[in-house]
Parts: sequence; structure tokens; C-alpha cells
Amino acid sequence: RPTPRAVPLGAGLGAAEMMSHLVIRDLVRAHGVTGRAIACLAFVWVVAALSTGVLLPRIRPAELGESAPLELLGIALLAAVAAVQAAGLSHWDPDQPRMSPRRGTLMRVVILAVSLVPSLAFGAAVFLATAPWGMFVPMVGVWCLFTAVGVAGLVWLPRTLAVGLPVACALVWSTPQLVPWDFNVVYNEALATVRAVGSPGVLGAALAAYVLRGPRHGLG
Repeated sequence: RPTPRAVPLGAGLGAAEMMSHLVIRDLVRAHGVTGRAIACLAFVWVVAALSTGVLLPRIRPAELGESAPLELLGIALLAAVAAVQAAGLSHWDPDQPRMSPRRGTLMRVVILAVSLVPSLAFGAAVFLATAPWGMFVPMVGVWCLFTAVGVAGLVWLPRTLAVGLPVACALVWSTPQLVPWDFNVVYNEALATVRAVGSPGVLGAALAAYVLRGPRHGLG
């Protein structure tokens, strides 16, 4: 009778680690983080950064003098970045078969980290390389705000509405007199502190809702 061979402990751990990487890779690809999605997101980031020199139609009330320094196409296009991000995140199904609630929550954290952290890092690098230095902090604040809108939309709205919600909000904020200037947190530079402090908090709340609840059922 042949004697069973002993399997080295290191080999077993290596195989388990490889399987774990393969599972995570497949899950990430299955839920929207693909080469095409990454290329699309990178393209929108580059267009937004290069558009910071393009002025939008005047939004600031005429009686307040010159246009605000943030009334730029590049700031508005951050809504398109958020829409592309939301389209990728919307592929996640919180009720995937054979996945426990705890594992589903963990995988949503992984998907958010893999999707949003590289997105912001790439966008920050592009803005620092191509846009005026003064655009960096407002860019981060507005990105947080639009991303929060997209992520929160995925939790409570059908996919199509959620993906388009950041763009719809950008159109609302960009329409003169539709949002009172004193509350226009996107373009009013006087609200820089509110934007810098409040937008990350709003984004954190949206991310928490996504992790705990997952996207809404019946996406489409």
C-alpha cells in the first residue's frame, strides 16, 4: 500500500493564497472593474482636468461682480467621473448565491476600495499635472460630493437613475438662479470650508450605506 506523501506547509499556503487572489480577481472583474471601465474612467478624468480652463456660462448672480473662479467645465465634468464610477459599482449584486451576509459586506468594501481609491489617486495626479494648483482642493471636495450622490443613488434608486443622478445634480447646480448662490456648494468659493469639511462626511455616509445595504434590487 503506497505511503501518502506529506504536503509541505508552505506549498499549501501558497496554493490557498493563489486561490484567494484568483477569487478576488474574478469577483472584481465580474462587478465592473474591467480594463474597458478603467480606460473610460481615466479618459473622463483627463478630459475633466484639461477642461479647467473652459469657462461655464455665468452662474454667479450679476450683482456680485465677476464670475466665481470655480465656474469651470472641468468642475462640472467631475459629475461624469462620478457617473462612470457608479456604473461600475452598480454591477455588484448583494444577494449573490452562496455568499454569506458577512462575506457580501466584505466584498462590497473590497469593490469600493478597488474602484474609488485608484480613481481618486489617478484623478489627483492628472489634476496636479495639468490643472492650476488652486484647483486641487476644490476638485477633491466636488469629487467627494458627486461620488456620494452616485453611491447613495445606487442604494435607493434603480441603476439607470443612480448612474445619471450625479450628472443631473451637476446640471441643477450649474443652472443660474436654480440653486441660491449662498447654497451652491459646488461653485461658490465662499463655501470652500463647508465643501472641504462636509463633502468627505457626506461621502462617508454614502459609502457606509452601500456597504451595509448594497445596491438596490432590480437594477436596470
